[in-house]
Amino acid sequence: MSIIFPVIETFSPLIPLITYVIIKPKRRKWLTTLIAYSVVYIPFIAYANYLQLMVTPNIIIFVFITIMTFCCFGLIISFLLNSKLFSFINYIAIGIVTIFSITNALWWEKLKLYNSYSSSLSCIILICYCLYYYWYQIQNPKDLFIYRQPSFWMITGIFIYCGGNFFVFSNYGELCRQAQSLTNAGLREQANKLWGFAGLIWIVADFLILFTNIFFAKAILCSRYK
Repeated sequence: MSIIFPVIETFSPLIPLITYVIIKPKRRKWLTTLIAYSVVYIPFIAYANYLQLMVTPNIIIFVFITIMTFCCFGLIISFLLNSKLFSFINYIAIGIVTIFSITNALWWEKLKLYNSYSSSLSCIILICYCLYYYWYQIQNPKDLFIYRQPSFWMITGIFIYCGGNFFVFSNYGELCRQAQSLTNAGLREQANKLWGFAGLIWIVADFLILFTNIFFAKAILCSRYK
């Protein structure tokens, strides 16, 4: 049963990719970014999921995925909002998240265990982006049926990913550190319980990734009419 969850995490981006191939919508910046992200994401997360014995390379990959996810999601939201001011702020945020993630991996949390600080920061910023989008839509409604807009489904998918995973990402690193400390202290039973709980909450992240990609596929479907 546990094999299913890494499969979900790894291959969920195939959902929007297959949808894109079938629908063949007009090229747009946000859509090109989404497809490029999905294509790059799959081999990297596959490496992280199926070569878990190589701890340090594994964490490096997750740091890269955190940076890549923030950059791509931020750019997608920027393209959908089409605001020069927002784009400028987003580029600054991309620089901050990138520098912080690299610094965190080198000096603070390092590369022994999952980097919660970096992923938490990226989630917080993206959640703020999504909330700004919803506020903007309320203030400047362009379509009575907002669910027909690709932007609604894209940004709601990003909001589900970041809002749901913020708790997982912010706590996962600390759980791993506590479990590692118990293991080093010879308290294997308590350590195994913590490792098990950490694995359990990561299952939540796997399902959120699945739902997110379903929403992305819905956005591609809506793009046929926009």
